[in-house]
This record gives sequence, structure tokens and C-alpha cells, in this order.
Amino acid sequence: MANRYEVVDGQKTVVSLNPIYISGLVQVGEPSTPDETTTPSETTKPTETTKPTETTKPTETTTETPQGDAMQFIMGEAKGEAGGTAIVELKVKNNPGISAAQFGYKIGDTGIKFGAAAAGDLTGGWTLGDTYGLAQFTSDDGCNIPAKDGVIGNFMINIPENLAEGVYDIEFTEIQACSYHEDVDKQIMLDKVVTVAGKLIVGDPDQTTVTEPTTVTTSETTSETTSETTSETTSETTSETTSETTKPTETTKPSETTKPTETTTVTTPVEVTPGYGDVDGNGSVNALDITKLKQYLLLVVGKDAVPNGDLNNDGTINTIDLVRLVKILLND
Repeated sequence: MANRYEVVDGQKTVVSLNPIYISGLVQVGEPSTPDETTTPSETTKPTETTKPTETTKPTETTTETPQGDAMQFIMGEAKGEAGGTAIVELKVKNNPGISAAQFGYKIGDTGIKFGAAAAGDLTGGWTLGDTYGLAQFTSDDGCNIPAKDGVIGNFMINIPENLAEGVYDIEFTEIQACSYHEDVDKQIMLDKVVTVAGKLIVGDPDQTTVTEPTTVTTSETTSETTSETTSETTSETTSETTSETTKPTETTKPSETTKPTETTTVTTPVEVTPGYGDVDGNGSVNALDITKLKQYLLLVVGKDAVPNGDLNNDGTINTIDLVRLVKILLND
């Protein structure tokens, strides 16, 4: 309630007032309008998951006849019975004349390794690894074998008695080969080598299931970390098969009246400055250096056993160094 004074006929009179109150609003900023009840938006359907793209089958390796002038190592076919033996030939084609070669191989998933090796009509010596399936070829004099096609090796396979009848691929897992170039007096690796897998046929399996050998081109590979126990007969000598392929001539009894002359061969080590040719670092170059270098290449010993094995100083110890060492020992 509120009052005020009014003058009526000269008299001050109190007049009561009855005001009407109207409330107001104080607006601060721009407040949102009162929420209206909104209709919830329709739930959108989840995006349908598309089927994953079907995985395409890997391209099947087709059998092809190697083309071009690349050197080819062609493994043959061997047949035998469980508990017996089989011989497989290794042929070369487009041979430019090589001084050394080395390859890895496997016979299916059997774990079988070659038991022995001999040269074919292309002479040289073979050395076999045991556990890891390696084979190494070197010419007799460190120079190139004749540049012609032919059989370079014959390998004997001892077939386990419990091996099931079947056809087992003899596959190359790695390969490298080198040639001696007289004009620059260097061993040089071949740029490209083609390999063709062979077969081991045990018993008389259904030949309709036999697959043709596949052709694989491999590049040079080296390995320096795996150790291996080989079939060498002594701790210092690596077993090596020589290039003899004919049966040894039977020795006739000497005449009782003539005593055979005894011949003693003495090999004098070539004394050199330690480092060049002295693969094991003992101060001299001899057959032990060849043994050590072969053991290293066949993964029998580690790099510390051949501290001076890189004879051509190219940063890698390989068959090129082995051939060079042979030439050093032949004073060539």
C-alpha cells in the first residue's frame, strides 16, 4: 500500500493508493529460450558392413623352360627304394667356364642330405656340408673349367628305410658361381644363375601325381651366423670328393723279386706375410687354410676362425676367395 497527500478546499488530505504491481524480467546476455519438447530424431540405421574382399589365391608357379643365356644348374632325377641309395646328376647349361660354385638344397621336407659327391665329365672337386645341405665345387687349379655343357656333379642319396614311397623335389635354396677373368686377374661372380629342381622317386608311386620341376632364379646369398657339424673325419680336415669318377684300378701284387720304390712327398708351407693367403692367421699358407676357409663357407666355423679370409678385399668372404687361395698354393 502507498499514500499521498492532496489539498482539497485548502485542506491537506491523505489519499490511499492501491497500486497494481507488474513483475518484470532482468535479461543478462542472450539466454536460450525455454526447452521445447523435441521429438527425438530417428535413429539412423547403422551402415551395413560390407563383406571383406575375398582373398585371391596366390599365383601358381608355372613350370617354364629357362630362357636366355644365363648359366643353368639342372638337377636330374634319382630313383631308389627305401633303405637303398640313389644317384642324381647335376648338369650345367650355358656354362661360360666357372672356377667355383656353391649351392644350398633340400629334398622335400625329409631332411635327407647328399651322402657323397663326385665330379662328372667337367672335372673339379666337391665338398659337402651335412646339417644345412650345402655343396661346394672348386676347379682343380683355381682357373675355369672348360666352357661347355655337361655333368658337373653326381650326388649319392642314402634313402632311409622308413621313408614312404613318393616323389620328393630336390630344390635349390641358394646358389652362387664365379669365373676367373685372366685379363684383370680376378674372380668375378656371375650376375645371374638359373636353377631347375630335380626329383627323388622312392618306390613306385603313382606317377600321375608327379609335378614338373619348377624354375627358380636366385641371387647371391651369404650366411655368416649359423654353425654346423659336418661329416669330416678329423677336426682339421674337411672331407672332399675328388674328380675321379671311374672305378679305381685294382692294384696288382708287386713282383716278389722287385721291391717297390717308396716315395715320400713333403709339402713345404709357403711362407708369406701374415694376412694374404694366411686365412687362419698362423703365419703360413698351407692346406689348413683351405680347410678353414671351406669350413667357414660350409657354416662349420665362424668368421673369427678365418680372420684373413677376405683375400680380394671386397668386404665378403666367399668362393672367390677360396679359388684365389687355391691359386696361391699352386704358386700361380
